[in-house]
Amino acid sequence: MNRVETSGLLSSEQQSNLSFKTSGIINRILVKEGDHVSNGQVLASLNMTEVNAQLNQAEEGFNKAKRDAQRTANLFKDSVSTREQLENTQTALAIAKKVWT
Repeated sequence: MNRVETSGLLSSEQQSNLSFKTSGIINRILVKEGDHVSNGQVLASLNMTEVNAQLNQAEEGFNKAKRDAQRTANLFKDSVSTREQLENTQTALAIAKKVWT
């Protein structure tokens, strides 16, 4: 085999743009630039403080919306609240449930 020396630009045939479902502060990077990675391999880990805070906030928002919807339903039965108020609290509950789950 003959050896050839030359200059040039080397690039990868396959390059992926990364995107994530959850943003946050990177706690640890587990690979280096140029490492071969495989499907499903963990590349980095997040600091979970901010993620857990968002999760707790969503849970509390759902619990509040559930209480408000129940309270408004009871008031509507007693003719104290309007149908609009009932529907608004039911909508808020549905939105909070989607954020929570």
